[in-house]
Amino acid sequence: MVMTAAANALLPASTVAYVCDGVFLDGAPGLEKRPGHLELARWSDAFVVLPASANLIGQAANGIAPNLLTTTILASTRPVVFCPNVNGAMWSKKAVQRNVQTLLEDGHLVIQPELAMVYEVESGKMQQSWAMPDPEQIVKRLRELLPTIESFV
Repeated sequence: MVMTAAANALLPASTVAYVCDGVFLDGAPGLEKRPGHLELARWSDAFVVLPASANLIGQAANGIAPNLLTTTILASTRPVVFCPNVNGAMWSKKAVQRNVQTLLEDGHLVIQPELAMVYEVESGKMQQSWAMPDPEQIVKRLRELLPTIESFV
């Protein structure tokens, strides 16, 4: 799993490591050997961006790669599956929809978000917004989109 700094701030990599074989973050080079973006892109059977923020969607759609996650997406030769999880006001913006369309035109896959009541971190309240489908639905869609990964999901 490749985590951005924002994801690590929300849910620490040390916690995620309990359920993943490997967690990779941006960071200053150290003494330990860590895989880079090319190695990670070549290693993966499937690349799923979950959740995909409007910022990350925009970076990926425009080839902007300021961190390990986006450079790995850019280096991937396989289609990438994006699972948007975006505030309603942001999701309705023409720029975000244009970026989603660009991803689709580039051969990537998008699991469309659904309207749901979600916890909004900034306000601390439940709000209706566009969110990723529940995990069972995501797995179902992944199996439809990427039948070769059935044994992995």
